[in-house]
Order: sequence, then structure tokens, then C-alpha cells
Amino acid sequence: QTYRPVIGQKPANLPADPVDTVTHAALGALLVAAVPRIAEANRGPSRARYLLVGAVAAMFPDSDYGLFWLDPLHFHAYWHRGITHSLLMLPLWATLLATGWSICWRQWRAWLNFFLVSTLAIGSHIGADLTTVYGTQLWSPFSDTRYSLSSNFVVDPVFSALVLIPLSLNLKRAAPALARVASGLLICYVAGQFVASQYARQLADRHGQALGLAAFDSYALPQPGSPAHRLLIIRRGEDYWLARVNLLAGEPAVGAPAPESRLGSLYNAYHAPVAAPWQRRTQFGRDPRARALATEVWWHSAFSPVRDFARLPALSGIEEGPDETCVWFTDLRYDWPTIRPPFVYGMCRAFRGPWQLYRKSWWTDATVAVPAGIAGIKAMPSATTTARE
Repeated sequence: QTYRPVIGQKPANLPADPVDTVTHAALGALLVAAVPRIAEANRGPSRARYLLVGAVAAMFPDSDYGLFWLDPLHFHAYWHRGITHSLLMLPLWATLLATGWSICWRQWRAWLNFFLVSTLAIGSHIGADLTTVYGTQLWSPFSDTRYSLSSNFVVDPVFSALVLIPLSLNLKRAAPALARVASGLLICYVAGQFVASQYARQLADRHGQALGLAAFDSYALPQPGSPAHRLLIIRRGEDYWLARVNLLAGEPAVGAPAPESRLGSLYNAYHAPVAAPWQRRTQFGRDPRARALATEVWWHSAFSPVRDFARLPALSGIEEGPDETCVWFTDLRYDWPTIRPPFVYGMCRAFRGPWQLYRKSWWTDATVAVPAGIAGIKAMPSATTTARE
């Protein structure tokens, strides 16, 4: 399985974020409200029904979360944002939804409108997911390559506000012009976020060149707290250089007060680009013993779903006690300040015993055993293979 940025994932322990689902549904309904004939709905199904069709269709791609309960790790590594998020499969899903609504409401003359609305709404979901760092399999089932713009954080209050506010106004009274303006602003916002990410990536490139690195990969990932927050990453082999920047911040204040809250700590973790400190991380650690343990765990056969999911893997820590040793990895895409990393998987073994797969709990630092699940099933085989960029 490969991952391709267009130019150049949800937390692994939890199901879909409800805020994200609401935003998807609202976006689908907003785009439907922007279509004049549907917004007026003088004939055929009511305007409210069309808005419902759009909202349901916009949530449909995340119906794959039913597989989460079957095997959470394999779901995130292989199945999520796969066939239900595919552009190739979109016409089929729109056809099924249009047929279902036509049967439910006995309005076959409106089938084509239901199909068009469903197509628009499902497409909006795929497009919104494309902006996050997770990656979407646009050409599933013929390719499992994941595409990502990496422009927006998975929960973006500005994005949600640009959708929810105009939609709420449209629910009271049809205002297709307002919906179209809001849709245009939303596109401009996403485009602006993409441009900001490309600018931030150039900052990472400059630092890599200043370090004298001959060849490296650079990333600028959206972060929580502000649309201006980015995590700059320089990667060369197993080594990482990280900096958290606020693209709108000016010169750092002298004698700034220490943060007094978790939210304050989050905001203060991001610095002006000219003053951002760079941190070194590695995939396997620097200590020879740590590297040996981490390498053994990383290439363990039971760890293959973690290897396939983690695009920017880094050693999170090694816990050694008198009776047990645990090696933990995280994915830097989901490594946020003041927030417990949602994707921390590792393996533990008792003295001279076999390695067993575990994960860290989202809510506490507890260690949770990962069942064997259905490790033999991954994803539909790809007809094509694309090199990772």
C-alpha cells in the first residue's frame, strides 16, 4: 500500500469523530441548497427531502466504519477511506441511494434528481477527506494508493463554521445565493490552507538545505488549535527534524508569561517560523540496544498493519521492567502537543517470551492487548503499484 501527497489519516484507536460526521452531512446539504431548482423544489419531492438526501449521501462514505468493530487496527490500516471513498465506485453508491429513496418515497420520476444530489454529496465527502493527512484511496479497488492534500486539520472549526452557519440560515428559508457564496468561500479557504501548507513546506526545505542534507523529504502538516499551525518535518531515512510553527506569528515576545492551561500550552507550542526550535526524532532510536529492540519489533510479522498505517513512524519509547519489555511506536502525523497521541502501538514480551501486540489507551496510559483479529485479511489487491513520494 502506498501514500501519495498530491503535491510533492483518524486516530487509530477511536471510531469517527462525531463533529466530523456532522460537518460532512451539513456540507452535503449546503451544496444541495446551492442548486436553485432543488432549493425551490416547486415540483416533485420537497426541498426538505432533497436536503435530507444530500445529508445522508454525504455521510454514506463513512459507512465503512461498520468494519471498525470487526478489527480496528486493520480497519485503519487498510479498509477506511477505501472502496466507499472511491471516485470509481461513486456512481454505484449514488445509484443505490437514488434507488433506495425512490422506493422509500415512491417517487421514481425524481430518480435522476436523487442520483445527481447523491453524486454531489458523496463527492463533497471525498473532497473534504482529501484535505486531511489520513489519505484517501481515490481509485479503489484497482489501486490502494492514498492521496492527500494535507491542507486542513481533521477537526477544523473555520471549515465547520463556513458550512454550518449558512446551512442553518438556509434551513429557515431557501437562500441558494447565500449557499453558493458560502460554497465559494469554503473553496477559497481550503485553497488558502493548501497554499499556506506549501509555503510552510518551503520553510522546511530551506532548513534542510541549511543543515547540508543532500537528499530529504519535507512535510508541512496541519495542526490543532489554529489554521495557521503547521508541523514542519524533514525526513532523511530513519531521522527526523521537527518544528512547530505558527505562520501568522511575528517576532516572539520577550518575557512572555508561562502558559497556565492546557489550551495555552497548545498555542504556545507553536512559534514564529524564524524562532521555531527544531527537534530531532528517529524511527528506531540512537542507543544501540534501543535500536536493536525497536528494529526487531518493527519488522515483526504481527506488526505489519502498523507498518502499513504509519506514514511517518517514530520510536515513542521503550519500557523495561524486571519481568517485561515494551517497545512503542507513534505516527508523527498524529503527534500533537498537550494531546495524548491517538496512534501508539507496540509489542511487549515477558522475560524471553514471544512478542505480543499492544496499544496505548486513548484515555489513559494503560496498555491494551490487541487481539489477533483477522490478520490474514488486509485489503483488496491492487492492480497497480505506485512509488511513494
